[in-house]
Amino acid sequence: MALTIAEMAAGMKDQVMAGIILQYARASQLFQKISFEATDSFTIKTWQNKSVTDAVFRDIGSPYTETKDKFSELNEGIYLLGGSIDVDRALRLPGQREIDAWAENLLLQSKRYQYGFTNTFINGDRDVNPDRFDGIKKRVEAAFVAGGVGLDQVIEAAGLDISSSSANRQTFLDHLETAMYEVDEGQVDLILTSKKGRFALGRVARREGLLDTTKDQFDKTVPLFRGMPFEEAGTTGDQTTQIITSTETNAGASTGGTATSFYFIRFDKQHIQGWQMHEPRRIYDDIINDGVTHRTVFEWPVGLSSFAIKSVVRLRGVVPI
Repeated sequence: MALTIAEMAAGMKDQVMAGIILQYARASQLFQKISFEATDSFTIKTWQNKSVTDAVFRDIGSPYTETKDKFSELNEGIYLLGGSIDVDRALRLPGQREIDAWAENLLLQSKRYQYGFTNTFINGDRDVNPDRFDGIKKRVEAAFVAGGVGLDQVIEAAGLDISSSSANRQTFLDHLETAMYEVDEGQVDLILTSKKGRFALGRVARREGLLDTTKDQFDKTVPLFRGMPFEEAGTTGDQTTQIITSTETNAGASTGGTATSFYFIRFDKQHIQGWQMHEPRRIYDDIINDGVTHRTVFEWPVGLSSFAIKSVVRLRGVVPI
């Protein structure tokens, strides 16, 4: 059974790890929406439906004509996300005020997991970093390049500057609606964008009376556009580099322009889903050979799948306000 981060945490005996992963969900709608299915293999193989033939009718006494749907084989994988914390064993003795430093390290470990997973979720590319899974940017672009009838996974805004006129803002809303309905059955669970993109969508939606809010499971206010939650993807671990940039070219490259992208995502087993061999856990927690350093190693064997073609739609080439 696929579990969300909050459901994982609720079932954990290790309360330290439960606290770490709950920080993911508190910080991000992505970690509240995505679920993770268990697997016992490093390779996940399935078939992706490329086209569906029509149902047929027949006359009395006549056989049905042969129908063949088109499928392509998909191979997804599990990758090892983790890290370690080293502290002097004396700082973990009972009664040491320096134990606060240990707590701070745990908080940092939580953020490392969050930044690392989110960045790979968007930008992962096995051709560049073979130790990471492919992110949604590569997946949607690969489907766009491959093409297909009715396959509109990339919506081109072509450098639309939404700050320049009211007409451009209306065109932006038109593009958003198109992107929404190009996701399978128009079911969008989350819109991910850059910091500037998040502000732009919020401002345009507010001006047009299309902005709403709700509360998440942690009583945090979440903005909605036509019922769809939206948020910025945030930064990498350096706290500066945007995971989804606002320096994209109109064609979608991460640098070289002034545009940004919006990703419309559907989460479930047939669309975007996580996989794991086990939940994030401490795989080592002891004093190492030098006799004075206490090392804790964290690991999460995790992957991503998108079995349906129209799991994600990207609106690109928007110059934000």
